[in-house]
Amino acid sequence: MKYNRFSDGKSRVVHLLATIAFAFPIYLLSSKETQDWYLFSTPTEDGFNNQLITTQDRYLISTPREDGFNNQLITIYRNIICARNLNRTIVLPLMYENVRYDTSAQGPYPFEDYFKVQKLTSVVNYTTFAQFKSRGFPCRRIGYNKRIYKSKKKRLPKLLSSVYRRLGWRFRISLLSPGGFYSDVPCIDDTLCKKSNELGLYGNYSNGQGYSIKNSVEFRNIRKAMEPSEIVLHIANVTQKMIGGKFNAMHIRRGDYKNKCKKSKQLCDEFGVESFYQSKEWILESIKRYENPELSLFISTTHDAECKTFFKRSGKSVFTMSDVKIPDEIKWALKRTDIMSYASQIVASKAEEFIGNRFSSYTSTINSMRMLRDNSSEPQFF
Repeated sequence: MKYNRFSDGKSRVVHLLATIAFAFPIYLLSSKETQDWYLFSTPTEDGFNNQLITTQDRYLISTPREDGFNNQLITIYRNIICARNLNRTIVLPLMYENVRYDTSAQGPYPFEDYFKVQKLTSVVNYTTFAQFKSRGFPCRRIGYNKRIYKSKKKRLPKLLSSVYRRLGWRFRISLLSPGGFYSDVPCIDDTLCKKSNELGLYGNYSNGQGYSIKNSVEFRNIRKAMEPSEIVLHIANVTQKMIGGKFNAMHIRRGDYKNKCKKSKQLCDEFGVESFYQSKEWILESIKRYENPELSLFISTTHDAECKTFFKRSGKSVFTMSDVKIPDEIKWALKRTDIMSYASQIVASKAEEFIGNRFSSYTSTINSMRMLRDNSSEPQFF
């Protein structure tokens, strides 16, 4: 009969002790990096409490795509869901402004410039980038999706990677396979997030581009938790006071949308050329769709002067963000294009009626705000 060295209990215990004695020193050496201690703040209902933690605490590094403000937000929505599903703390990203086809990007700027972060505790554990930096960047290695990194489709967005280097964050890359087990990796990049249906369908153009709070409780909760910052609200209130009384609103998209119909032939055939890029005649005709077309009109756009010429002979009171008289103490915000545009979205969301572009995430954000205030609100598009 073949001898079994674990046939008696004594031999089994001796073998186990020998294994531990051999493996434990190797474990200590290999895990030296994750045993460093840091003093940092973790989010709570009432604010932040200092606690001792190790770098074994797990983070999701959120790096929004190099795109406009509202498309950056789409990445953040997805990353909030991902961080929660993976039981990780999301590092709220640095944001870039003025990311458009015909301009140079500005920034980066902290997430908190645009949003009050405290209520995010209702949907995800988070830390701001400033807090993360104050801890000496407690991640020395970041896990990336192996396929995406090697194909050079993402890495860290170019804009942010240079900023991380400037801020003194030095880290190494760990190439990981998507769908694998990496719960022991302290920091991972959002390229390792799996697709999720929790936010509902994306790109259902009948209801506009992007996600709808009517189709997803999760998306509704995230949007509700992302309250605008004090500076954004202040500019929005100044603008609304300037308009005075009740008003209607439009989002008129220009620029690169002029040729977008040619690039999206199927959607163009379904919804029509004017749904992408509206002529002056179509815009004036659309005003008749308002229940009270005689009300003042607020136009949310990046092409204020052009859009105002459409109404020169109409006798209608028309306002844009260029008409706003910003108080001296916050005039610095005039140079922050996305603080101004976000304030503009808030104003449009408070209009009696709103008409926007079904292919624009900018319009979708306004419609989400309107639905949060009134769930019966139905989106209207050109």
